[in-house]
Amino acid sequence: MPRMLPSRPDPDSPDSERRVFKALEQSLPDDWVCIHSRRFVIPATATRSVKEGEIDFIVLHPSRGYLCLEVKGGRVERDENDAWFSTDRHEKRHPIKDPGRQAQTASRSIDNYLRDRLQGSPLHYSWGVIFPDITTETDLGPALPRNIIIDRNDLGNIQEQLEEMLDAYDAPREEIPRNIREAFVAALAPTFSLVPLLRERIDEEAAELVRMTEEQQNLLECCQVNQRVAVEGGAGTGKTILAMEKARRLVEEGKSVRFLCFNKPLAESLNEAADGFVATTFHELCRELALEVGLDFDIPAKPAGQQVFWNDTAPELLVEALEKKPE
Repeated sequence: MPRMLPSRPDPDSPDSERRVFKALEQSLPDDWVCIHSRRFVIPATATRSVKEGEIDFIVLHPSRGYLCLEVKGGRVERDENDAWFSTDRHEKRHPIKDPGRQAQTASRSIDNYLRDRLQGSPLHYSWGVIFPDITTETDLGPALPRNIIIDRNDLGNIQEQLEEMLDAYDAPREEIPRNIREAFVAALAPTFSLVPLLRERIDEEAAELVRMTEEQQNLLECCQVNQRVAVEGGAGTGKTILAMEKARRLVEEGKSVRFLCFNKPLAESLNEAADGFVATTFHELCRELALEVGLDFDIPAKPAGQQVFWNDTAPELLVEALEKKPE
C-alpha cells in the first residue's frame, strides 16, 4: 500500500475523489506516495505574479517523478465554445473548469514551488486527468490524448495507466534519493504544531495583570504574610505571572530575589522579562551552592546514572550545602 497523505480522504470530498483515493490505496506499491486534495499559493517573484490553485492528487513515483491529477466525476462534456460541463447522478448539469488546463497549470506551479525546496534537485513532473464515471477509447482532442487519461475501466489497474502517463512524458527511470522524496513530502504535506512563545504568553498575562481579579489580589496579599504558598492551575491561568509579580514586589522591598523554575528554556525566558531579580533552574541552584561550600558536583556519564543524580543526589547536595552554610 502506498503512503497516503492524509491517511483517509476528507469526509466532504466528492464521491468521485473518494473512489480514486481507494483505487490508488489498493493498487499502488509501498514505495509510492499519494497526496490528496492540495491547495497552493505560489508567491510572486520579479518575473511572475502570485499563483493560486488546487489539485486533486499528486502522486510520487519512486523513480520517475510525480504526476498532478485532476478528477472530474459524472458525465463530462465539452461544447463547441470550449466550455466544460459535468452532469451528476441527479441529472443536474454544472459548468466545470477545463480539467487538463487545471492539471497542467497546477503541475507547473508546483514545479516552481519545489525547485526552491529540493536542494537543487528538480523532479520530473507530468499531469493527467481522471474520469472515474465514464469510459473513453480515443483522444479527446490534441489537448487530452488518451494516454494521459484514466477512465472508469482504468481504475482497476491504475498503476499501469499511471506508468503509461509517465511514458507519455518521457519520464526518467532513475531511483529518486530517499532524502529528496522526504523533502518532497515535507514541502507539499508538512506536519506542524504552532505553539505560542513563552515570552508572548508572559507579555499577554502581564497585560491581564493590569486588570487583576479580586482573587489574584487576595492571593498576592496572602503571600505577604505566608512564607510558603502553593498555587495550582492549568496552563495559561496566570501562575507564572503571579510569581513574577511577587518577585517584583519583593525586589521593591529591598530583598535579593532568586526565581527558581525547573527547565532552562523557561528560566531564560523569565530572565528576559525579569525586573530586578534573577531566574535560574532548581538544579542550577543545587550546583551553585554545592560548589560554593566545596562539595563535588559530578554528573554521571551514563543516562541512567544522570536521572538518579538529578532526582536524588543534586537535592541532597543542596541540603548538605545549606547545613554547611545556613546563612
